Amino acid sequence: MVLSGGSAELAKDIAMHIAAMKPTFLSANDIAAEAKESALEVFKKEVDESGKPEEMKAKMLEGKLGSYFKEQTLLDQVFFKTGDKSIAALLKENGDVIIEKFSLYKLG
Repeated sequence: MVLSGGSAELAKDIAMHIAAMKPTFLSANDIAAEAKESALEVFKKEVDESGKPEEMKAKMLEGKLGSYFKEQTLLDQVFFKTGDKSIAALLKENGDVIIEKFSLYKLG
């Protein structure tokens, strides 16, 4: 990940956040169609088994998908050190922009 306009300390904090929270995507625009379809399939089955009326099922499905992908996208995640603002808000507040996507490597 490469930041433009920010401090080395903020870059380190965001790198630690990525390591701790393990986001899959940078933003909602980066979510692959396959990931959306896979999540939709899982949550649709869950919602269908709820026994709720159809209009409620649609809202439940929308809510589940929104919550899931909010947890999976870095810019939408709540910054782990403060717990009160998203990474996007933190970047904006500090005049930073992510100019290169992050990579998360896992060992073992």
